Amino acid sequence: MTTDGKRYVTDKAFAPYGGSFPENWVLDRKPLSRSPVNLLKLHSERMEASGKEFLARKDLPLDDVKEKNRLFKKTNEEQDILNPQTKWKKKASFPRR
Repeated sequence: MTTDGKRYVTDKAFAPYGGSFPENWVLDRKPLSRSPVNLLKLHSERMEASGKEFLARKDLPLDDVKEKNRLFKKTNEEQDILNPQTKWKKKASFPRR
């Protein structure tokens, strides 16, 4: 996260159907990268090339991933890409034979 509120994200996710991300995210997807070491190197190079000042992490990585997932889900629900769980229909139960 930069001091101006941008979140730099470099991941190896492959999302064939796209999705929408919060406006403050600067996303770079590398779906063919299989090495966490190389992915970290690419991310570090992006951060350095940006010339931005980055804030130190204050939370645990797992908490950060959960928060990113919540923001991604919220953004996609607001843009009607995903249906909110409250609108999901209950699965019909069928009688046993």
